[in-house]
Amino acid sequence: MHSFCFPLESFLRAVGQSKVDYFSLDIGGLDYSVLSIIPWDILDIQVLMVKTNKGTRNEILKLMADMTRKWDDEELYLRVWEKGERISGNDPRLLQYIRDQVLIPPLSRDVPYKLADPRKQHFSQSQEQIIFLNESFGDSKGGFFIEAGAYDGETFSNTLWLERERNWTGLLIEPDSANFDTLMGKQRKSWLAHSCLSPVPYPQMMTLFGGKAVGEMIPGKQGNNEERNLVCFPLESLLVAIGQHNVDFFSLDIEGLDYDVLSNIPWDILNIQLLMVETNKGTREEILDFMADKKYRHVKKIYVDDIFEKSYQ
Repeated sequence: MHSFCFPLESFLRAVGQSKVDYFSLDIGGLDYSVLSIIPWDILDIQVLMVKTNKGTRNEILKLMADMTRKWDDEELYLRVWEKGERISGNDPRLLQYIRDQVLIPPLSRDVPYKLADPRKQHFSQSQEQIIFLNESFGDSKGGFFIEAGAYDGETFSNTLWLERERNWTGLLIEPDSANFDTLMGKQRKSWLAHSCLSPVPYPQMMTLFGGKAVGEMIPGKQGNNEERNLVCFPLESLLVAIGQHNVDFFSLDIEGLDYDVLSNIPWDILNIQLLMVETNKGTREEILDFMADKKYRHVKKIYVDDIFEKSYQ
């Protein structure tokens, strides 16, 4: 008798279930084969009882130990750089590493800011940007933003006004070590990540060239300067690690990799409402076409940025 067999993921997706509290597996010797192809980054399985007397017990033990072992810097670099592993952006071990080693939680609202110019209300680079942010979010309270290319957390910031005056929080991403040290000193009320956004859908080793407001990330490791060689993470990984899928405003200014980052965002998973994207590095037409394909309305061009809004039509 012949039967079609389906992946466990297919059955669970068909019934709209991704979390499993208890999984009993006894399938006559194929247990290891089934376990080894389960997408552990997608399915959340808490407790397993697995029959292991069919000659694959050692392999099963090794597989399950590997899936639960915490990663440190050495392990991550080994996998990403030396082995060139394409680690899924939702791998639970990767997410735990990001929570433990990359993300810095927001400070309490009671902690005072330490700004170079605390009298200023807006910090964006151009008056047009300030007007647009006021028009878009003037009455909005408690939203969530992302600022990739956060610089020092004050100069040219498109999000500091939202955080200070509109009670928003968000995620600030900055790869330059000197910039990030200054950013931490501003005492922002958002998640901080001394990192960068990967231009591919898995973590990638990249090198920072230049600095200040014009640092550029290049794929690959150049030399042994740890402050310049960074593992960059998919946007999805950083957001899932903090339990955030809804983004009200995304400011993307990463000196030329903007299109690559946008093209690897899982738009079916992340709900991003409004984007301000720097488009003056030679990929503007590709970005315009891509965002239109993803059902985002082109609102306007401001200075070196283009504005996109999610369309529900």
